[in-house]
Amino acid sequence: MKKIFLNMAFALMAVLMLGACSAEEFSGADKSQIPTMEGVNVDWQVDEETNTVTASVSDLKGKYPLWYIYWNNAKGEKQSIYSTLPTFSKQFVSAGTYTISLRLGNRNGFSSDEVSKTVTFTKSQVDWSAVTSKLCGTAEKPKVWRIDRKAAGHLGCGPSGSAGTAWWSAVANDKKDFGVYDDRIIFTMGGETGGRYSYNPGEDGKMYVNKGTTIWGTGAAEDFDTDVQKNETSFSLESDFYTPEGANEEVQANYIVLGAQSYFPYISDDSQYNNGKYRIESITATKLELVFDVPGAIAWHFILTSTEDKPDNPDAPGAIVDWDYNSENNLWKPFMGIEPASFFYAPGWAQIDNPKFTYKDGLYTVELPAATSDQWQSQMAFETDLTASLSDTYNFYCVLNSSEDHPGVTVKLTETDEKDEAGETVKKHDDNFFFADRVKLTAGEDYVFKKEGVVLPKNDAHALSLVFDFGGNAANTEISVGKIYLEKVKK
Repeated sequence: MKKIFLNMAFALMAVLMLGACSAEEFSGADKSQIPTMEGVNVDWQVDEETNTVTASVSDLKGKYPLWYIYWNNAKGEKQSIYSTLPTFSKQFVSAGTYTISLRLGNRNGFSSDEVSKTVTFTKSQVDWSAVTSKLCGTAEKPKVWRIDRKAAGHLGCGPSGSAGTAWWSAVANDKKDFGVYDDRIIFTMGGETGGRYSYNPGEDGKMYVNKGTTIWGTGAAEDFDTDVQKNETSFSLESDFYTPEGANEEVQANYIVLGAQSYFPYISDDSQYNNGKYRIESITATKLELVFDVPGAIAWHFILTSTEDKPDNPDAPGAIVDWDYNSENNLWKPFMGIEPASFFYAPGWAQIDNPKFTYKDGLYTVELPAATSDQWQSQMAFETDLTASLSDTYNFYCVLNSSEDHPGVTVKLTETDEKDEAGETVKKHDDNFFFADRVKLTAGEDYVFKKEGVVLPKNDAHALSLVFDFGGNAANTEISVGKIYLEKVKK
């Protein structure tokens, strides 16, 4: 493969160089004038912090460089690139071994010899800002994480390489009799890829420990609590490879690596305490899903949340989720996961790039990096081919959540504007809507949005659009919309 690629590159270079000469200027290749690498000095610069290689050659005097770079990817497949610039510079994102070779050419051909250098980078380069913006708070307002006792699978275990829930998965409050749910952890950035890790065992001063550990005693027949103090070590963010359960090839993943002898709300194994390396399965502004893997043995699953831990039975309970959004009666079900038809994101009414949008398991999530001040400055619209009759009555439900306090998210179910073939609006229908309500959100708390018995005010709707407006959001706000349900009330 290398030889084929080089031959193609040389052929291309030869065509380019010959094309630069007229018939009078060039009468044919002279093998005696083919350049050699004798006396050629290459300036190699290797930056291991950024995985960057820079190589340059000077005093070419009518010669042309051909840099050829090759390596194997995670699957063992050979990858290659080439450059003809006097100075070659490239940052390699993935860890690995890279070989850079140089040959010189002129109008007569290319050197048969070469100079080369092989470099190995041990760490992959990742833009960690997407992780750190969710993982850490500020010095004035640190983000405090805890095991999400109400989430299914907040603790669990399964085969090595898996998500760690197949063998056992905790139900809500499964371990309420142990010292796990009052523990708190904080990540404080102290650089681009790490910082300080803090653990607090809570009011009971206890940490929940697996019966198989030996550091806090041996021979326990069941899991147990052990008395501990507050613990402060370090953490770093790293990218590494692992082999998923049942797979033959490695894949790359991001990890939170804690310093040696770091406490955690649940210690599953001695190695977790001594070398806590947690694979990040998912992270949002309020949810952190981690897996600690003992290779070849077992994977442990943890779900943490940064929301306030409120009592199960508050004095004034609000609306509850009492609908099944997977029901066949849900008119929105065929449209779960559709992309927004449009965004309008305009802080100060000056439109900027669309916000990042994701969908997973019935949950739409929007990341809003820039603050907005007014209603309608941060719109997201979904268009469907659903029709609605003026004579029918409908119920609509969804669940909203914001990572920051929000003065008012607008939810509007309306008839879709009519457009021509070019996509231009030819007839507006934004005044024929079921509702357009604005609701206040508290950071980290689900808001159950319910509109029952709603009707259209003007005419039948040829198609329906669901519009959300997040105008008034604080900077770096993440908003999710889930469990969307629309039904026609039976007469």
